[in-house]
Amino acid sequence: MDHAASIAAGHHQSGFNCGQAVFLTFAEEDGLAFDKAAALSNCLGGGFSQTGGICGAVSGACLAISAKFGRYQPSREGEQLARQEKTYRLI
Repeated sequence: MDHAASIAAGHHQSGFNCGQAVFLTFAEEDGLAFDKAAALSNCLGGGFSQTGGICGAVSGACLAISAKFGRYQPSREGEQLARQEKTYRLI
């Protein structure tokens, strides 16, 4: 985990917001292109677009968990239900 924290810190130091920094740390290993992951997570900075809502870093972590474990079909049965429940449990 220290390695991931170091990578996230590097992303943040390079100019990405907190949400992007965390999400980008894990996005590529889950098959997301770096530029697309950066664009998708741009809205997380400042607590959802600088509104002071949920912390961007926490939101970025939630996206990373969902990208890895979340359900990807509309079904809420079998494997898809298990994926949804695991995602909720981890978050």
